Amino acid sequence: MEINQSRSKRVLRLCDVMETTILCRSSIYNLIKAGDLPSNYAILGKRKA
Repeated sequence: MEINQSRSKRVLRLCDVMETTILCRSSIYNLIKAGDLPSNYAILGKRKA
C-alpha cells in the first residue's frame, strides 16, 4: 500500500483513520506492523493517536 506523503502531517485517532480509510481495526494494525503506517503513541495520558 502506497501512502501519499505530500499531505501535511496530522495526528489522527484510530476511529478517525477507520472512517477516513474504511479499513477495519485489524487491517490498520497489520499495516502498522508491516511499517506501512506510522505507529501510534500516547498524546495525553491513555489517549493514543
